[in-house]
Amino acid sequence: MQIARLTIENFRSVSAGVVHFAGHTLLVGGNNVGKSTVCEAMELVLGPERMGRRPVVDEHDFHCGRYLEGGQAKPIRIEAILIDLSEEALLRFSKHLRRWDATKGEFADLEGGPAAGDGA
Repeated sequence: MQIARLTIENFRSVSAGVVHFAGHTLLVGGNNVGKSTVCEAMELVLGPERMGRRPVVDEHDFHCGRYLEGGQAKPIRIEAILIDLSEEALLRFSKHLRRWDATKGEFADLEGGPAAGDGA
């Protein structure tokens, strides 16, 4: 399993951002630019260890600590596009899979390709 793209909204230092991964990826940058936030987002979306923590997220996990907007809860959104799934994962999630075009960095069905949920 490999992450192809990570989308983050309203999480820690990231208001909104997308990271595209190509093979092995090295995150490089100065202090307080978001490297740890990217890693924490991956842990939150993929790591079962964090789910045992209570609460799973707290007010410090929201961008700038703002978890309310106009009296409504402001959601944290983290989306990981996974490729090279194991055979077990392919069978388990077959009804929820979409084709990924690594050369374009997007789903193949966005440009009139195979339909969503075609199982590949």
